[in-house]
Parts: sequence; C-alpha cells; structure tokens
Amino acid sequence: MLNPGSSEMLNRMETNSNDRRRRIDAQAALDGLRADRETLARRTRAAAWYYPALAIITAAIVAAPILDGTTTVATVLIGACVALVLMERGLAKQSGLSANRPAGPRSLALLIAMGAVVLLSLLAVAMLVASDHRPWAAVPVGIAFLAMLLGGLRYDRVQARELRDAV
Repeated sequence: MLNPGSSEMLNRMETNSNDRRRRIDAQAALDGLRADRETLARRTRAAAWYYPALAIITAAIVAAPILDGTTTVATVLIGACVALVLMERGLAKQSGLSANRPAGPRSLALLIAMGAVVLLSLLAVAMLVASDHRPWAAVPVGIAFLAMLLGGLRYDRVQARELRDAV
C-alpha cells in the first residue's frame, strides 16, 4: 500500500508528464502552422509573366482615351477586361489558389495606392486628350505601367511576408 505522500508524488509526476506532452504537442502544432504559412506564401507568388502582362493591360486601359472612335476605345477596354479575367484564372489554376483580397494591412494599402495611381493616370490622360495635348498622355500611361509593374512585384513580397507572419 502507498502512503498518502507517495500518491501525491505520483500525481505530480503524472501531471508534469502530461504538461510536457501538451507543450510538445502545442509546439508541433505551431511548427506545422508556420510551415503551412511558409508554403502558402510561396504558392501565392505570381508567375514571372503576370505583372509585366498586368502592366501592359493597365497601360492599354489608361491609354484608351487617346484612341479615336468609340468603337475602338470600347474594343480595347473589353479586350483588356477579358485579358484580366483570363490572367487571373490562369494564375489561380497555376498556383491552385484564388486570393481575392490582400493578406494584411500593408498589402491592402499598397493595392489602394496602386489603384489611386492608375485612376489618377486615367484622369490625367482624359484631361490631356480633352485639352488637345495627346502626345503628353504618354507620361501618365507610363506612370500607370510602372505603378502596376513595380507595385505588383512589391505587392507579392509584402503579401508573402504578411502570410508568413500571420498578420
């Protein structure tokens, strides 16, 4: 028969063993989550062709007001929209993921900034065309192109960091 002190000591040993096991299990779960976040961050990176193509399509949309004829402008805009949808579907198929929102506050801020630059570029082109300064419209078109190309590449890095860090 065990004396009362021995029983208490066995309970403490068992509790310590259970606590240690729980800590090991918790650490294994955290390690698994960290590995999953790292994998997700790698898989969400866009293909090398994606941002140059996106920049070209964006430049075409921003340059559309320069073109003469409503039909021509409409054709460019429709073609650009179709191309955007096809690109997004191709990227989702390639990566196996479809991300329809930014991963965190920095990637959201970057998307908003990129959108604002493109919108202001489009407005500038429209104003330059309306004031009969068409040659100068190439400047905001180039700015929109660079915003999408460089901003998109930066967006990939920021989003990957936010996914890895679980922001």
